[in-house]
Amino acid sequence: MPIELEVLSPRGIAWKGVAEFVSFRTEKGAIGFLPSRAPAIMKLSVDVVTIVSDKGKKVLAVHGGFMINTREYAQIISGFIERPEDIDLNEAKEAARRAEELIRMTEDERERARHSAALQKNLTRIRAIEGSSSLRG
Repeated sequence: MPIELEVLSPRGIAWKGVAEFVSFRTEKGAIGFLPSRAPAIMKLSVDVVTIVSDKGKKVLAVHGGFMINTREYAQIISGFIERPEDIDLNEAKEAARRAEELIRMTEDERERARHSAALQKNLTRIRAIEGSSSLRG
């Protein structure tokens, strides 16, 4: 039995429809989410979310947030969500390369954490594009 799903950010609705399966990453690890799952609120990690519906698969880069599930519907709420078609692959690769370089060069823990977050963000952007491309064949 599918479930109504909304994927929301301050910029609006990134995806809305009936999902058969949703996969995402929480702070505790990867989760594959079926509609019959018990009600829950889960904190999302920066990673891709894959939605399977009768229209196929949709991949989104989700930069943290929450997955809220009730028996009637589910919502993913994030401060920032990107669609693969809105991401510049070359820009994301260059930003990831710069972040890796800065991590190696930086000794200050706060700065390293900031650069690590930038690296994670851009690796997620790259995975979203690659995941979306693999869906097209």
